[in-house]
Amino acid sequence: SYTVVDGEVYYRENSVMTPVELSGDAKERVKGMVELRSIVNELIAYQLEDFLESDIAAKQAELNAAYDAFTTKFGLLNDRKNGRLFEDDSSYYLLCSLENLDENGKLKSKADMFTKRTIRPERAVTHVDTPAEALAVSIGEKGRVDLPYMAELLGTPEDFGRITEELRGVIFQDPSDQNWKTADEYLSGNVRNKLQIAKLAAANDPAFEVNVEALTAAQPKDLDATEIDVRLGATWISPDIIQKFMNETFQIPFYLRYAIRVKFSPSTAEWRIEGKTKTGHNDVMAYETFGTARASAYKILEDTLNLRDARVYDTVEDDSGKPKRVLNKKET
Repeated sequence: SYTVVDGEVYYRENSVMTPVELSGDAKERVKGMVELRSIVNELIAYQLEDFLESDIAAKQAELNAAYDAFTTKFGLLNDRKNGRLFEDDSSYYLLCSLENLDENGKLKSKADMFTKRTIRPERAVTHVDTPAEALAVSIGEKGRVDLPYMAELLGTPEDFGRITEELRGVIFQDPSDQNWKTADEYLSGNVRNKLQIAKLAAANDPAFEVNVEALTAAQPKDLDATEIDVRLGATWISPDIIQKFMNETFQIPFYLRYAIRVKFSPSTAEWRIEGKTKTGHNDVMAYETFGTARASAYKILEDTLNLRDARVYDTVEDDSGKPKRVLNKKET
């Protein structure tokens, strides 16, 4: 950002001050914008620290006077010339926000900061009247359901009965960790597993029956096989499933099923079919029905699992006699 020391302009970056060579007019523009930036930051601080309204009004008057003096001499802060000079300053766009412009780039009005309090200091909530209000504050301040904190807000420390009763169905105690959670959190995720845990808990403590009821209602509909679309190459599919598909589709002889194996590497997310040449070219299913003499069904499957196009290449010599690979479009 730019700063002014003893009337000279410097650019400060990573605590290093570098002198900036500017013409007389440009220097005055930058100095004027540095002054405006300082007043704006002070005005923001006054509001955040909840200064008296009279102090804020005095600072707004100072900002108005400085802004009017600058724009009378150098034009709008949003003008191109001022932008070119000051756009490297981190606060330039804050200064630009002081001006409300019309569609032609002309000043429509000054921003509210000149005349109104635009920032309110954060005030901690220390008391609420209802458990619903306490929950909202707890989520906002703590990011979770915090019963002791909510009870403090209600003025009933350690008394959670009213909270849990009035928020029944809105918050739930999770039997897996005994923490209280909102319905949005508890009734999402692996609700099937949560239901099983809730049923076990309810068998010993009827208080968890409400969990069972809510989780039962939240269970997703079971899908029919026709509604499940699985794409080869999806990394969540077990290699055993692909192995079974390959065995049944390509009708691999039983004595070779332990030699031709589907492997998946989680670290590289790469599929590999080991022993894919074991059957030889006499394998009709691999080299005729589902593949060709140049690309067996196992190679095509491996390419598909890795989301690659199956391609056949020929090796030929270029003009200099060096071998190079060329795509065989017909075989591909």
